[in-house]
Amino acid sequence: MSASNSTAASPQHSTGSSEISLEMPGPQPKYYIPSFGKGEVEDVERYQPGGFHPVVIGDVINERLEITHKLGQGGLAIVWLCRDRRENRWCALKIMASGQSSEDGGDLKILKLFNDKGISREKAAAHHVMLPEEHFWIDGPNGRHLALLSPLLGPTLSYWLKEGDSLTFDAMHKFCVQMAESLKFLHGLGVCHGDFRPANILLKVRNIDDMSEDDICNLFQGPHAFEVGLHSGEENTIHAPAYVVKPAWWGGALDKDLVLDEIAIVDFGESFPEGQPPSFAGIPKAYAAPEIIYNHSNSLESDIWSLGASIMEVYGGSSFTEQVLPATKILENYFGPLPVEYREDFERQHREYLTRRREHEDMSERNLLKQGLSEYVGKKPKTDPSAWVLTEAQRTDPSHPVSYSSMSELEETNHDKVLKRGYSHPMSLPISYMNYSFLKETEPRYNSDGTWSLTCEEVLLLTDLALKIFRYNPEERLKPAQILKHPWLKEAGADEDTDPDTDEDTDESVDEDDDFSMGLGVVQRVMDLLWPPSWRYVHHYLV
Repeated sequence: MSASNSTAASPQHSTGSSEISLEMPGPQPKYYIPSFGKGEVEDVERYQPGGFHPVVIGDVINERLEITHKLGQGGLAIVWLCRDRRENRWCALKIMASGQSSEDGGDLKILKLFNDKGISREKAAAHHVMLPEEHFWIDGPNGRHLALLSPLLGPTLSYWLKEGDSLTFDAMHKFCVQMAESLKFLHGLGVCHGDFRPANILLKVRNIDDMSEDDICNLFQGPHAFEVGLHSGEENTIHAPAYVVKPAWWGGALDKDLVLDEIAIVDFGESFPEGQPPSFAGIPKAYAAPEIIYNHSNSLESDIWSLGASIMEVYGGSSFTEQVLPATKILENYFGPLPVEYREDFERQHREYLTRRREHEDMSERNLLKQGLSEYVGKKPKTDPSAWVLTEAQRTDPSHPVSYSSMSELEETNHDKVLKRGYSHPMSLPISYMNYSFLKETEPRYNSDGTWSLTCEEVLLLTDLALKIFRYNPEERLKPAQILKHPWLKEAGADEDTDPDTDEDTDESVDEDDDFSMGLGVVQRVMDLLWPPSWRYVHHYLV
């Protein structure tokens, strides 16, 4: 194990409080780690009652699970690579923060639902859904933690898209088909995943149970540790580990072809039975359906929007934004004006954002004055939250955008983009935009100039799929079975019936009069039905 040290970096600031001042800047960090370890590991401030369970390499959990490496971390849990001494195999152990551990949490609720319906883990796995094999509880200095034991899986789909050096178009297609299959299965059971996105989709790996601990450490590099200290100078407390560990590197497994072209849907912490949505949806806004962003009810159809966002991220490498105004501009650019019922909440959220930004500006100004740098004060005009008020037309006219001050502004913005980009067919998608390192050079779509191409017909097919998934009205979105029948995914070889346990689909079939020849005129007619010509640049999303 290697330990790393470096000089301290500037502390991170939070602007979540409504009252920000120099005198009361908020709680000071309790722990410190080397500066370049920040961003590589979990938030060490979460090692407190209600937070993470302190774990170090070599710990043995439940008298059988020896901690060997870390697989990943998030805001609610840490996942560890373990050697199961009893079963003589490698496995994954997810330990929830104690504040997120409860008997009626999403993970246990969905496990019970599967058990009640007689759905075995093997059947779920056949539909690309990975359920924990067992769960138990850990009592520690920070509380009582739920622990979920699962077979070892590979990197997230997000990791594969950003770090994989052998991306192929066929694999992208295959993953998108499997994502739709998994949602068809879950929704058929009346289960809403609630947090469907590439970060919660893992790739399966070949059996590596015969690998020794040394082999595993060489394969995953490390474990690399960063020492945890107290700002007070005191000795460390029982609430935090002596060091935190950088997650495993999956590049070696990808290079050695140990990662399979098959996904597994995981993390059911936000899941719920159909018709029983929680009061708060934890999915990031970049993948959240408009009804979630604008504080309406979560549903199975909300998963469909998240599936669409995930499909577009696989092919385009970019997701929607987290901020309300930019997200709304994107929605209105692609899918037309925001529905009237969402507009009041949009205005409220954006004014709250402007208020927080003004508070941050005031705090920065006070910092400058305190440091005697008054000459830098007042250089830029401050944000005025009260200036953001929707016009009557923006608030009540269904054809008027809320993210632009006028129709002409929107039309001019889009027109400029189209002129600058100079679209032509076949369209090339810049790899830098997609955030891909590079496609495999033997991939037929690979170009030495850093682009890969879609044909005109493919662009139209993908556009058509996007138009039918990204609907403001949840009831108008395609169902998973319909998505699987769409020609864009059918080109990947999706079977006519993708459910191995049924002989026929339900009423989720595609309308018989749908024209999938997808000539340009067809796409334009579909767009004309959805919004006026000035909103028509859906292919911004594709390029």
